[in-house]
Amino acid sequence: MELRVPVDLGSGPTIVILHGFAMSPNTYRATAEILARRARVVIPDLFDVERPWRYPEVLAALTGTLDRVGPGRVTLIGHSFGGGLELGLAAVTEANRGDILVKLKPDRKRDIDDVME
Repeated sequence: MELRVPVDLGSGPTIVILHGFAMSPNTYRATAEILARRARVVIPDLFDVERPWRYPEVLAALTGTLDRVGPGRVTLIGHSFGGGLELGLAAVTEANRGDILVKLKPDRKRDIDDVME
């Protein structure tokens, strides 16, 4: 199972933004446009799973999506609920995958600039 990826911008190292609860990938489009100047930015729709929605199924779908969009090393930016999925992914991901976990508030431009330097 994989998630739909409505936002996929830029090129270079892959950054995956995991949106918060009751939000959509487009909530983070402005952030993605800033980051896409230096990287590929992918924002999957975390609610694009068959009902009933359950954490293990979303985690499995997210893992499948990451394998498709950027096997290997990716940078994850998780906001709110997306941060919880980020932690779950860290718990089940093979250490040699090289995932990087970044926690920040994606609406704060200063934090984004600090990460990109």
